[in-house]
Amino acid sequence: MIIKTGSITVKGQVTIPKEIREYLDVRPGDHIYFESSKEGIIIKKAYSKKLGDVLTSAKPFDASVNESIKNIRDEWH
Repeated sequence: MIIKTGSITVKGQVTIPKEIREYLDVRPGDHIYFESSKEGIIIKKAYSKKLGDVLTSAKPFDASVNESIKNIRDEWH
């Protein structure tokens, strides 16, 4: 477990400590999301799939086109 502190600017911005950024594997331009829990706030790296990634990871069509599209959409969500 890594425990670090940070401060909030007048604009409400927070600098994520280097050890936490490395642990989350986030870099400038990446997105993170905040999730509330009973223990506090959880910060996670937000992953976004690019269309090219989805298409290259999709299984070959072995059913009707409509079924295949549905399967790809299900994998996406």
